[in-house]
Amino acid sequence: MKSITNYRDLYRELYNLGTTKLHAIYGAFRSTGVNSFENFIFEYSRDTVIEITQLNRGGDGLTHGEMMQLDVFCFGISYMYRLWIEGNHYHLSPDEAADHLYAIMPETLKHYWFPNASK
Repeated sequence: MKSITNYRDLYRELYNLGTTKLHAIYGAFRSTGVNSFENFIFEYSRDTVIEITQLNRGGDGLTHGEMMQLDVFCFGISYMYRLWIEGNHYHLSPDEAADHLYAIMPETLKHYWFPNASK
């Protein structure tokens, strides 16, 4: 993946990957447990957001409350990505999916995850 500087780019890249490597990703979602692909997506997006937030806050990390919001958001996103890959829901382009995900980001963190957004 290219260098990611905001949360929208992260999910646009994941969705682009899903459109080009659908069968491989679909197979990867069959694994379960702590080493599952779905858990990887959760951890990767969580770690990326922490990094983006620290970068956009000048090195400051997230509060405990913000971490809870982040965990809930990333957990839901990883599950939704799985549904999208499996073809069950969300007939959206990568850009449309990224825009919709941006719309449901926690308001307290949105401007750090997508720094060009209005506060």
